Amino acid sequence: IIILDEPTTHLDLVSKHEIIFLLRKIAKEQNKSILFSTHELELALQHADEIWLISKDQQLETGLPEDLILKGIFQKAFERNAISFDIEKGTFGRKSKPFSKKVYLEGDKIPVFWTAKALEKINIGITEKKEEAELTIEINSQGKYYSWKVDDKSEFYALEKVINHF
Repeated sequence: IIILDEPTTHLDLVSKHEIIFLLRKIAKEQNKSILFSTHELELALQHADEIWLISKDQQLETGLPEDLILKGIFQKAFERNAISFDIEKGTFGRKSKPFSKKVYLEGDKIPVFWTAKALEKINIGITEKKEEAELTIEINSQGKYYSWKVDDKSEFYALEKVINHF
């Protein structure tokens, strides 16, 4: 058994993952169990085979990361006033509030994903139903230009201008 206390603290993101990959390799090749404490929850969710979580009421919850999430244990343990755990994305972030506007995005998967993240930061939601959208944005493969349609007009703008429009 190898026991470590916060082995990835103060490392850059790439080094954190390299340490975890190295620990997993050691565990497999040398038939070791590795137990480490961490406050880097998203890293643990990505790599841990099992998580031991001490809840707010001092109860020990154990299981696969995915099981703890699906049972609601993770969300309950880390619920705060401004921060919550997003079960759909597996990440922590600010609590969402109702979106001020809804946009429908079309285009290649990766530019659409990052455009959605940019819009959500400023409280513009993404809808999967085109008819619910106040604005349709078509993103080209480079993700640089956006065609948006308002009042049956189509114009090209950079994302910055779309954001400023709202």
